[in-house]
Amino acid sequence: KPLQQIAAEHRGKEHVRIAGRFFMIAFAFFIISLGAAGYLFYFGGNTVSVDKVLIDIQGPTTIAGGDTVPLAVTITNANPVALENATIEITFPSDTRNADNVRIAYPRYVENLGTIASGERITRSVKAVIFGGAGQTLTLPVSFSYGTAGSNADFAKKSSYALTISSTPLSLSVDALSETVSGKPLTFSLTVRSNANVPLSNVVLASVLPFGFSVTSSSLPLKNSSFLLGTIAPGASKSVTLTGILVGQDKEQRVFHFTVGTANTPNDQTPAVAYMTQDAAVTIMAP
Repeated sequence: KPLQQIAAEHRGKEHVRIAGRFFMIAFAFFIISLGAAGYLFYFGGNTVSVDKVLIDIQGPTTIAGGDTVPLAVTITNANPVALENATIEITFPSDTRNADNVRIAYPRYVENLGTIASGERITRSVKAVIFGGAGQTLTLPVSFSYGTAGSNADFAKKSSYALTISSTPLSLSVDALSETVSGKPLTFSLTVRSNANVPLSNVVLASVLPFGFSVTSSSLPLKNSSFLLGTIAPGASKSVTLTGILVGQDKEQRVFHFTVGTANTPNDQTPAVAYMTQDAAVTIMAP
């Protein structure tokens, strides 16, 4: 080949090699920039995220109704900036009581934690007397709110804590005949016992009486088919007798329903929280 043609081909190949090298360098720079941007987006910079606020709650998951429940709440700030005006709130069931004074309702725990620095961890101890029926699962909503310097935005992190009630704070036993004669007096002996570790106030014994039963007497005043038992001390019990006349046909069966619980106020004879229900079936027999 002529010398000029060989030189031209050599220069063309050289240009291709330089262009390829430039492309590889540009591509590598793009990959590095993309990785750095992703790292800053997820791990660095001044980005504030609720995902970087960790809420850890330690405590029992199974309790007896009426027990004092201790909870350890830990807040960790994994954000690169401080959290300001940080506030923690735990909502309890409506009948929850203050652990220091069970006569005081304790519907929620709220505390302003102030400023939590980046990387700081804060732990708070919370105690409450929680009630519930046997086998009931309670969910305690947890909310953590905060702000940051130089921003008007408010952030909130939601969580929850579950508790299962293993036993009821009040037990009920019903003693009555399983058979009776139509028109003859029928008496029920009802006993309510406290299994709680604290006094229970506004205890109510409610009844659902079947058709054909007329009350003739009771050991306590009966209002709207309920007895107000008041306050029962730990381990103590209260008894009630209910007497009436049951009228019906031969071999008819009537079912009496009795429920023990607590009311919201001392004058309210409607159970706000029911702990135990006992049924008593009575068959009417011919004389």
